[in-house]
Amino acid sequence: MKAKFFIFTILVLGGCGGKEVIKQGSAAIIPQFTKGNISRYSITSITENTMELQGSSQTQTSRAIITIENRIDSIRGEKIFQKFTVSKVEGTVATPMGIQTIPNLDQMEGKTIKIVTTKRGKVLKATKENVEDDFGLNLRNMVESFYDFLPEGIVNVGDQWEKKKNENGIKADNMYKLEGFKNKNNKRIAIITGNGTIEINKKIDQRGANIEMSLSGNTKSRIFWFVDSGRISLHSSHYGMEGKGKVSGAMGNIDVTFYIDQDITIKPIQ
Repeated sequence: MKAKFFIFTILVLGGCGGKEVIKQGSAAIIPQFTKGNISRYSITSITENTMELQGSSQTQTSRAIITIENRIDSIRGEKIFQKFTVSKVEGTVATPMGIQTIPNLDQMEGKTIKIVTTKRGKVLKATKENVEDDFGLNLRNMVESFYDFLPEGIVNVGDQWEKKKNENGIKADNMYKLEGFKNKNNKRIAIITGNGTIEINKKIDQRGANIEMSLSGNTKSRIFWFVDSGRISLHSSHYGMEGKGKVSGAMGNIDVTFYIDQDITIKPIQ
């Protein structure tokens, strides 16, 4: 299939070195916001997408690496106004025909997502500034994943909390757990794991192809969080989904069965 079928899903489990895990204690897992502060992150998305259509099966593997800049524009009372801007992006798609660069992907550079959160990181609003086509990467959900796992307050080792989402055709239900802490370079790092389910019902217009899909599956995530500085040290997630869909384009309407595995890793750039 061509790169236009580079279909989104959303957030390879990672570690944080071989340091001993401390299985006791508590912490406030709260982001720290300072007006004017700029942070940079690298987001790697690897998606294996198998499609069964017209009696045949085709698999493509897409890999994208995005450098994104987060700026805290203003703080107004309990609300934090911030902006995520794509500063660099590159990607390839591998098919049985070979590996090629995803065409025009560099057009995403300079694209912006603006979000409003509470001081505890709850996302109140997310809007695309100048993103007409994000090439299936679903930037909005990537940006929201910086905060959507956060608990409501102080948590103890072993505590669990539930996070639900039902908007824009995506329904997710995840349970998170504080597994413990690690100390690395005199920095206290909280270890959080997540497991859940996801359903996606979407109609997408991607560069000449209209894609209608209904997917469901499971998610698993592992997050390392700098407790004192209040930001991600590492966020890695795996999504496995399957479902039915329809692709409409120059070749007419084609019924498709999707099998999708995706790994997304977010880490700060020092």
